[in-house]
Amino acid sequence: MASAQTSVLDSLQHRYKSKLDSDSLKLESCLDLAKYYMNVDVRKASPYLNEALEYSKNLKNKQLTAKIFNSFSLLHRASGNELKALEFAIDAKKIIDIYGTKQEKIIANSELLNSYINTGDFEKAIALAELNKKLVLSEPSSSNKARLFFDAGNVYKIVNNYSEAKKNYSQAINICKEINFVPGEMVMKVKLGLLFIAEKQYDRAILTFKETLKYYEKVKQPTRQGTSFLHLGKSYSLKGDSKKAIPELLNALFFFEKTGANLFQKNEIQELLFYNYAILGESSKALKFKTQYKQLRDSIVSKNKTKLIEGLKVKYDTDKLLAEKEISKQNTLLLKQKVKLNKYFFLAITGLLIVLLVIGLFLFLRYKNKQKTFFLASELKETQKRLVVEKQYRNSELKALNAQMNPHFIFNTLNSIQEYIVLNEKDLASSYLIKFSRLIRIYLEHSKENEVVLSEEIKALNIYLELEKNRFEDLLNYEISIAENIDLNSIKIPSLFIQPYVENALKHGLLHKKTDRKLSIIFTLNDNVLHCSIKDNGIGIEASKKLNAKRNPFHKSFATSTNEKRVRLLNSNRTNTIKVETKSLVNGINDGTEVIIKIPQ
Repeated sequence: MASAQTSVLDSLQHRYKSKLDSDSLKLESCLDLAKYYMNVDVRKASPYLNEALEYSKNLKNKQLTAKIFNSFSLLHRASGNELKALEFAIDAKKIIDIYGTKQEKIIANSELLNSYINTGDFEKAIALAELNKKLVLSEPSSSNKARLFFDAGNVYKIVNNYSEAKKNYSQAINICKEINFVPGEMVMKVKLGLLFIAEKQYDRAILTFKETLKYYEKVKQPTRQGTSFLHLGKSYSLKGDSKKAIPELLNALFFFEKTGANLFQKNEIQELLFYNYAILGESSKALKFKTQYKQLRDSIVSKNKTKLIEGLKVKYDTDKLLAEKEISKQNTLLLKQKVKLNKYFFLAITGLLIVLLVIGLFLFLRYKNKQKTFFLASELKETQKRLVVEKQYRNSELKALNAQMNPHFIFNTLNSIQEYIVLNEKDLASSYLIKFSRLIRIYLEHSKENEVVLSEEIKALNIYLELEKNRFEDLLNYEISIAENIDLNSIKIPSLFIQPYVENALKHGLLHKKTDRKLSIIFTLNDNVLHCSIKDNGIGIEASKKLNAKRNPFHKSFATSTNEKRVRLLNSNRTNTIKVETKSLVNGINDGTEVIIKIPQ
């Protein structure tokens, strides 16, 4: 396989480097190379797509431009930049809706559909899935037609509309059977089996996965064999048959380790083995897999955090090195100019000293003044360079603080999910995990940016509060109010900025109150300053301090201390500073707390 890939790459590179007669042939060669690298190393695909885009501008071909935009969308999706992927997919669809053929419209719709799924806009994804189905409804059966029904099933499954998902999966499977497309049929049956698990139809799920496993054993696809074993073991486990679940899970672990395990799936297998051995009373084996599960889970979280922090450090070191090189270059240039000026000055004085003594003295004084001005200007440039490096350092430190906040919330939420699993509350754990995964996707995207639009922050807050409401066992009432004069898509705030204050209100105010928990978040805009009021009817600041003092005299909220540092760093780069005010609310019956955040625009 490696030899075949090398041969294909050599052929594509040879064609790319040869002298092609037209821009259209050059564009096609660039697209072929980009497509190859999309499946091998996505980082190498971008230059070829940029080159193809330049050729398409020369050709003035709208369809080709849209095709390149779709390729850029795929590239950014593969790289994890979902917002960029969505932007390119929308641009491609705008062009194709005007100039494209039916098949090109289907491709553009599918790409945009996947971007909407990954950014959480499921209503638009469903609309595009249904539009694609209408476009091919009258066409004969084909693998492409089956794929469109399969896409629709995936979207409906994500939004928990299982009946529609099952209907679309079944239609896709029937089309594959009709054209004898067995590989596609098996892929779709795996999805159907997962749907049976979600509906708690474990016997039907087991029959489905046994069928897919039999096929993948026949065609010798070890990676898919491992996946089928995992789903089969999970079905037995959820059914309560631990004795049958364990052999399937051990087979899954064997295949994943043999083929280069997906760490997340391997971690899931270890967790399932831990619980099933524990149920059967085999404590030594249960402890073994529990230890492996926790070690791998901690490793995954640690690697993600380390990778982010190292990326920030490398960027800072690189920027600093470039700045130092620029300063060195300027100093060398100044030295050369100084030597040159001294040479001219010496020759002038030597030639005209006797005859033009007065003029020579005047020129000497004038030269001295120029030198003084010149060195003052040089000193100013060096100071400016140093300030740029310091600013870059502050920005890097601010991004590192952003990276700290995600793991803090992740560990709190994983504890809740683990509690549901231990208590055998599988439905609650599944629902909680789906919402949690959507929130983490948003947080990971926000952590890459210094600022986000207010609509994105509010979307994240809504999901976060839904998760916390589950943890409060629905004994929490909250509302988010937004003034009519606020444009959610133009107002920008620091990323992940509001959530820590909301977390404090829940953790230190409302958590210690047993009933009538209320939280309100109000956004207003006055004199181009965004006001955010976070108000709770909890136990109040003084009561919370006393409670924390009893538990830990040195306690200080992680979220509060982190945001205090962020505010200081952010204000160091701003003319109009961010202000945060905290005050107690006392009405004679209940205490409460209000945090007012003012963010100039």
